[in-house]
Amino acid sequence: MKFDGWYDYFLVVSAAFSLAGWGTFVIGFGLESSNPARMADDGLWDSSVKRFDWYVLAVMGVVACVLEILYGLTKNHTIFLLVLFFSSIALTGCGGAMSSTGRFIWECNQPDSNGDRRQPPGCQEETFDNYSLTFVGCVVIFVCQLIAILTAAQASHSSKFSFHNPRLSVADADEISLMDSKRPSKAV
Repeated sequence: MKFDGWYDYFLVVSAAFSLAGWGTFVIGFGLESSNPARMADDGLWDSSVKRFDWYVLAVMGVVACVLEILYGLTKNHTIFLLVLFFSSIALTGCGGAMSSTGRFIWECNQPDSNGDRRQPPGCQEETFDNYSLTFVGCVVIFVCQLIAILTAAQASHSSKFSFHNPRLSVADADEISLMDSKRPSKAV
């Protein structure tokens, strides 16, 4: 297939973007956790158990991202199985976090009886910004994790990620550099 050499690039790049999304999620989660004005009356922050899926994503997300990058570099079969395991757990936590943050953002954008938006508690405060940051991080994680998993499954199990042209073998690269050195230079 014409596209074979590029699967490793898509795997490593999508895992790196997933790691950036994880960082965005963790920043939003941390800001909301330490927010003194957060909504305590909604019952969602009474104990850490009610945000268990967020904690799962915070821990398993980084493990899944690092393992995906490691798999792109080593192509070890055991690491691939660990990628699938940790990614599935991270995506489950991501779904829970996207559901709760998305519901809050949606409710904030619904008009009230006067037609005004962003009137419910927390919608004009730091909480809205933190939930938005958390939601965006979850969306990036979700999309990039799926791309990384699909490309990891499709990629050749013998090739490894490299910054060199994936379509060239070592012999081809040596031949090209030899041809370049024999080429006469043009005088200006």
